[in-house]
Amino acid sequence: MLGFLSFKRKVVILGCFNGGVIWPSELLRKIRNISGKILTKTSRELEISSSAARTIYPVIPPKVDCRYIELGDILAVALTAGRDWAIDYNSRAGEFIESGAPNKK
Repeated sequence: MLGFLSFKRKVVILGCFNGGVIWPSELLRKIRNISGKILTKTSRELEISSSAARTIYPVIPPKVDCRYIELGDILAVALTAGRDWAIDYNSRAGEFIESGAPNKK
């Protein structure tokens, strides 16, 4: 699982879903520095790993939407908890440093 999440874009894309359906154009707006090619490749990998589902509509130009499925939902809960912990830890560490914590020698 860690190997799967090691590609940072997957974590970022899963975080953008927010439990609902999202269009790739929305993802491109939310995620800076990602090309359409990488976004498509990554969302296909999420689909293969059963973390997300893509619906391709038969229109021209093709329309695609992405959404969580069961494994993606579980991952989102874990990732959100990890993010919340990091925010809290960062805040506490900053307070500790600012309070003049003793330096170990």
